[in-house]
Amino acid sequence: MHVDHTVLVEIRTILERGDLTLLVSTIEARLTQLAIDMVDGRVIARAEATALRAAILDVTRASVLPRLSEAAPNQALRLLDRLAALGIRELDGERVAIEGARRAAFRAPEPATWPELDELRAAAVSRPSVCRIAPPVEDVAFVRDLAAEGVELPEEVLALYAACDGFDLSCEQAEYLPVFSLLPSAAIDTSGDAPRRAVVFEGGDNVHLSIHRADDGRWRVVYEHQYEAVAEADLDVRAILRFGLARMRAPVVDDLFEALSWDAFFGVLEE
Repeated sequence: MHVDHTVLVEIRTILERGDLTLLVSTIEARLTQLAIDMVDGRVIARAEATALRAAILDVTRASVLPRLSEAAPNQALRLLDRLAALGIRELDGERVAIEGARRAAFRAPEPATWPELDELRAAAVSRPSVCRIAPPVEDVAFVRDLAAEGVELPEEVLALYAACDGFDLSCEQAEYLPVFSLLPSAAIDTSGDAPRRAVVFEGGDNVHLSIHRADDGRWRVVYEHQYEAVAEADLDVRAILRFGLARMRAPVVDDLFEALSWDAFFGVLEE
């Protein structure tokens, strides 16, 4: 059945305009309504809804996914995920090619080979209840999403993600107590206004460590509590990892709030 519908015109217009975020949300919204035979809040015949749904998927396969795959492969995969959540699996076969395009366009750097990472891996084997470490990222396409939020990451942090896409540490003396985490690349948050910062680490007890490049070009790390900045220092990723490992191995829990507190690491003294 030939379909010439204002919905298709809308999708093509947004595609030509290049607003990829709106494009993804529009396709998802339209298909969500069509699942209950509706367009713009009005009920349409089942045959019309089925034909329009098929036409939208045809446009998505032929025009939308190729554009997204080239310009924003994460958006393309996000669209496939959203369609799958709606029970729409006709485009699943496009995923492999999109993932390949993402890896080619956003190759991960050489992974970090620091001793601290060896310690993490050893802890994950010997004490999996207190150390859980994820496999490496296959690409660093997430940097484009962060750039859209006005933040960037230094090479040493990308090398860390090339070694592992996140980890979670708990205290050996109290396994229920989280003490340090590297957020998965897909979960990196942003914080602050001037400058915007990438929230990469969590320190337990509502503590976040965010990263930004200062005006003089130096990378800085901001210690935040409940997303409010407490202190700031030059970024030393390995020193942060060593301190996180020390928190995991704290001899007594009280040390986490004293000698092994983030206040201590950043030199924040109580008056």
